Amino acid sequence: MSYSRSFMQDLHEQTNKKIRDEKIDKLVKAIYKDALQFAERNSTKVFVFDFSHPSTYFGQLLIQSITNMGDYSIRVQLKKEDILDNMKEILACLESIFPECTISYKSISFARGRDGKEYDISTLDENLRQLIINPGQFRKSFCILIDWS
Repeated sequence: MSYSRSFMQDLHEQTNKKIRDEKIDKLVKAIYKDALQFAERNSTKVFVFDFSHPSTYFGQLLIQSITNMGDYSIRVQLKKEDILDNMKEILACLESIFPECTISYKSISFARGRDGKEYDISTLDENLRQLIINPGQFRKSFCILIDWS
């Protein structure tokens, strides 16, 4: 076997692209599975995939070596930044799986009311939000929504 100089120069970038594509595929499959299970068990017509946690573990992923020198396993750990950086591709994949549904990304701010329930305050004006709520009393969620209503 021989490998050209240009092949060797591109090998790291190609490997990273392959790993990125595999991560996206794994994430989309997890969202797909969770959305179907949610639809089977709930009358609500919107599935919310919240990826606000610092990292989400999706298991071991076996990546085939580009040089065919053997397989190697990597531990896939998707961070919020990985998902945000690839949001366009993730939404496109989900739109192809759920063609008649509305797929979107949304950043949601929640505040806990006196009744103990959380309320979406994302649509409130930023100045009004600061007057009503102390900064420590709300949390921000990053979500992918699948709406089949």
